[in-house]
Amino acid sequence: MSFSTKYIENEGTFYQINPQTHNIKYFTYKNARYEIDFEQLKLYSTFFLNEEKQFKNIECIQLLKDPETKYFDLSESSIQTFILCSHGKNFQIKKEDVISLYFLSIKFAVSGLQDVIQSYISNNEKELIFDLLSFKQNFINLYNTESSHAKYVNSLYLFSNQDTTKEEQILLENFPFYVRDKRFHTLPVALIYRVVSKYYQNPHENDEYEIHFLFDCLDYHKRSASVLFSVINIDENHKY
Repeated sequence: MSFSTKYIENEGTFYQINPQTHNIKYFTYKNARYEIDFEQLKLYSTFFLNEEKQFKNIECIQLLKDPETKYFDLSESSIQTFILCSHGKNFQIKKEDVISLYFLSIKFAVSGLQDVIQSYISNNEKELIFDLLSFKQNFINLYNTESSHAKYVNSLYLFSNQDTTKEEQILLENFPFYVRDKRFHTLPVALIYRVVSKYYQNPHENDEYEIHFLFDCLDYHKRSASVLFSVINIDENHKY
């Protein structure tokens, strides 16, 4: 139907004409299709605005292609949220969708969504720290693949000059808390070493969880993690 009606008591019937949409396309991911209004999409995505001619005769647009699928995964809710956002609708951010939405906002140059995600991360950085570190590394790995370099050259400014100093400081300040998180020991050894070496500059009694964390690093990274033990004195007579 091309119009809708709404009756308000004592005021009568109101009519609203539905907009005519002539450019329906679909986002595709795995085996699912998601309807989008391409004209609306161009209003929020600089990528689709600039690449309009490329998609003129294309009905289905893949959200992720190889090698993106190696580094990122999309949930149903993150796709639905991205569509709501890029169509000017109200949306909410779920913690589990932050990284997926961040990548989509970068890939398709939705600057408004990038601002929302960055604000959300700033307000929840302690909780999201491992997700953010993983995202940064995966994005750089993706960018460095030969087939992706040119595609993301305009987006890398978000990360190319950013290191992990801020995240490392958060890990350092909350080290006794984070050593209990099983994701910590999976981070790169070089990053862990920078945090651990600073943490143990101030003498203190070794904590059981801290020692177990170091051995978890050794189990996960093997010999390369042995350098971590150079910054700590372990009491051989103490049972951990």
